[in-house]
Amino acid sequence: MTIPNNIFMNFNCRECTQEYMDDKYGKNKSVQEMSRITVGRTKSGIQVWCVRHDKNIVDVDLPSDNTLMTMPLRCEICTGPQCEHVT
Repeated sequence: MTIPNNIFMNFNCRECTQEYMDDKYGKNKSVQEMSRITVGRTKSGIQVWCVRHDKNIVDVDLPSDNTLMTMPLRCEICTGPQCEHVT
C-alpha cells in the first residue's frame, strides 16, 4: 500500500528560505530540495527541525489525552502490524 502525499502546505526553515530567496545556492533546487529537515515525535507532540541550521521550525503539541501519540505509524517498508523502522 502506497500512502499518497497529502501535504498542502510545507513547513520551511526561515533561514533556508532566505538563503533560497537570496539565490545563495542557485535556483536549480527548490527550498524543499535544499533543506535538511527531520520530523519526529516529542513528549508532547511532533517537532520539525532544520538540520542545516540546527533550529526548531515548528513544535506541534498534540492533545494531552495522548490518543494521537499512541496511534501506530504507517511505514512504507513494513507490511505487518509491527514496524521496526519507525522509532
